[in-house]
Amino acid sequence: MRINSEQRWVAYKEVVAESLDKALELFATKKFDTALHLDLNRLASPLNGTSHQPLNQEEISEPRCNHEANDEEEEDGNEVELHENNVGDLDKYYIQENMDRELPYSRCYASDSDDDGPDEEIDEEGFTAKEAEAHEKVLGRDHRVPLFHDLSLADEAIVDGGMGVVLGPRPISHRDDNHAMNGIASGIKFSTLLELKHWLKEYSVKHHRPYKVVHSNVKQRYTVKCEEDGCPWVVRARPLKGGPDWHISSCVSTHMCRGMRMDGKDAKHEHRQLKSEFIAYRLSNSISSLPTMSIKSVQELVQAIFNYEVKYGKAWKAKQAAFKMLYGDWEEAYNRLPRLLGAMAAANPGMVHVVEPYGNKTRIYNGKKVRVFGRAFWAFQQCVRAFEHCRPIICVDGTFLTGQFKGTLLVAIANDGQNRLVPLAFALVEVENNDNWEWFFHILRTKVLPTHRETCVISDRHQAILNAVMIDIPGYAPLHHRWCMRHFCANFYRACGSKELADDLQDCCLAYTDRRFANLYNRLLANKKLNPGGLEFLNRHIQDVPKWARAYDEGGRRYGHMTSNLAECFNKVLKGVRALPVTAIVRYTFDKMNMYFLKYSDETEMQIAGMFKKNKHKYKYPPKIDEWMEFQSRKADSQVATLFDNDELIYQVDEPGGTTGDGVQHGGRAFKVSLKICDCTCGRPLLLHLACSHLLTAARTRHVDYNHPLTVRESEFSMETIKKTWEPRFHPYLDQSQWPEYHGVQLWPDPDWKVVRRGRRRTKRFRSDMDGWGRGGAREWGADQFQEPRERARCGTCNGEGHNARKCEQRKRAKGNEANNSQPLLPRRELGRGTDDCKAVLAGATLEG
Repeated sequence: MRINSEQRWVAYKEVVAESLDKALELFATKKFDTALHLDLNRLASPLNGTSHQPLNQEEISEPRCNHEANDEEEEDGNEVELHENNVGDLDKYYIQENMDRELPYSRCYASDSDDDGPDEEIDEEGFTAKEAEAHEKVLGRDHRVPLFHDLSLADEAIVDGGMGVVLGPRPISHRDDNHAMNGIASGIKFSTLLELKHWLKEYSVKHHRPYKVVHSNVKQRYTVKCEEDGCPWVVRARPLKGGPDWHISSCVSTHMCRGMRMDGKDAKHEHRQLKSEFIAYRLSNSISSLPTMSIKSVQELVQAIFNYEVKYGKAWKAKQAAFKMLYGDWEEAYNRLPRLLGAMAAANPGMVHVVEPYGNKTRIYNGKKVRVFGRAFWAFQQCVRAFEHCRPIICVDGTFLTGQFKGTLLVAIANDGQNRLVPLAFALVEVENNDNWEWFFHILRTKVLPTHRETCVISDRHQAILNAVMIDIPGYAPLHHRWCMRHFCANFYRACGSKELADDLQDCCLAYTDRRFANLYNRLLANKKLNPGGLEFLNRHIQDVPKWARAYDEGGRRYGHMTSNLAECFNKVLKGVRALPVTAIVRYTFDKMNMYFLKYSDETEMQIAGMFKKNKHKYKYPPKIDEWMEFQSRKADSQVATLFDNDELIYQVDEPGGTTGDGVQHGGRAFKVSLKICDCTCGRPLLLHLACSHLLTAARTRHVDYNHPLTVRESEFSMETIKKTWEPRFHPYLDQSQWPEYHGVQLWPDPDWKVVRRGRRRTKRFRSDMDGWGRGGAREWGADQFQEPRERARCGTCNGEGHNARKCEQRKRAKGNEANNSQPLLPRRELGRGTDDCKAVLAGATLEG
């Protein structure tokens, strides 16, 4: 509507105040004031395709809502300055701190430009339809699901400014003579010079009209002109008096040069304004959605959106610039880390976080002496509460960072009654050594784990971990350490060099009874392939058999878990994130935990109500536990229990058996069951804390309950317990302007941690004994792995997915065509002939052998 009076403006303000659509306010603002105010903090709003002639200066009156917005911005700026944090150049990062993270660069230009036909709309994530299509085509992912919120395979998570028009494609016409369609006019205003520069770059790339800078003075003027000699196109801008705003003072908006066709033979593959910084702004949404995208994918996105080919180096620089814009500088990320953890803790009371300097070590940063970052620990209060309803077992491990700075991320992972991962604690340290692991376990035991609840820790046999778990802390429950079976058997493989013997040792580890273990272990010792190195390994570790053999697991501390897959598989989830700045890693853990808790809470509610997927069954126990109990119940139907001691409730349970037609006897085994302690000689009630078929048979005969605090604890697996596990909720910590003040020590990374070698960082671990062994542990019940979706392999020849260059059909066809089109080889005796003779031969002359 046309706002030409104060009364209409007041009425319109009331409509805007009641509306949640920000574009509504911008639309009316533009109609009332032709001076274009671009706001990098706002999303670009779709407009109608009409264009209007600029108003005279007498007709321009500034709407009141602009003053209110400016006042709010000034108040926010003052609030940031009160934080007194030494984070470098505050003016440089002021815009970034207040920027809308979902669209850091507002892709807008003059509203009177309609040279692209119908206006393009953007979605809630700030993507145009073309960008969304390119994102889906190149990356194979939905842009509406960021990596930090991606739970595509979470079911397998078990132990196993102002108004503007979005720019479209570049036109291919030779000239743009129409003055009303060029999108540039005098009087357009910009809040900063940086905003003006990006606006001009956007226009230049979109219309395929490169320009060169004639004058660039941050205090006086900024002038650009067409790079083609003789073309009159020029834009002159100057700053406004009394403020940082800029405006276009004069311009010649018509190109008289031929220009370059996008698909013509004279088309260029490069553009003067298509710099890495500009690419970073335009692709920031895609990179924010998938920070782990490859450089090849960045190149393909640029090709799909801009129709330009950029080199690998420029794409790499663009991604790094986007990281800096989204997450801050690599060094400043360490300085912002205490503030970020403090903001999370302020919004989520009870969160444990510790940031320590590196002793008394200092360094020089920007001419000042500052303290050096040492290590950081954080554990979310929601995860701490969730662990109270989990089984008392955790897995710990460390994984190296792959960014610009060295470091190691330590993790402690628990699991719920449905064997889904519950990340418990995280820490950033320099390396895995005695000091860092002791520090990690000390905070874990005193701040995170229940004080009087004994917990089992499963890990590899890293010497620092072995030393840390043995430390006694007065007033706190001890830890029970168990070794990962995969790592233990891999170490044995290194000693003996035989995969067959390593498999035999794994069978020993998986045995349920000491009798079965003794038989398998003696057979292993008697094997003639066992060399002195393997024998010495077994003799050295037989005294620690409770730590690696399930049959000797005292008190069933393992709950049947034989590997540290909980931590290992979560390291795979962190694989791509390890290359991000430390603040992004912390944000990733927060966002991921929030999505885990929301998803698993809803799934649990649906399972209890009988509305989960297509199965209408109302679960009392998780599906896999329910299947186990149903299987054991069916086995108990064919078993017979005989009473032997009425006072101690001792029974003998006989399994059915018989003899096959070949005379082979099967089944018919007998087991001793004690209903007083709810245990069985098969070992499963004590080791798995679930009832076996023999215990069920005796309990049915006696009509008693088979749950016991020391053995069978079905309540730990119930759906009600799982529901309590995922009940806590995370609370947002908002933007940096609303974070609490931080007056602690300013910490910066150690320069020695910076990777100075040329080339890309290694992201995959070195091959170890486990890879040489080849097994890596069997996938038994309750020990499945959780892996998030892997990126499909791409062919280096045709860039297709699902195959490599060796199996590429396009390459094979190309080789076949080359063979068919190639000239026939000359026989040896003809190689010495002259040119005329060779021509005769090629013309079809008959040659001998």
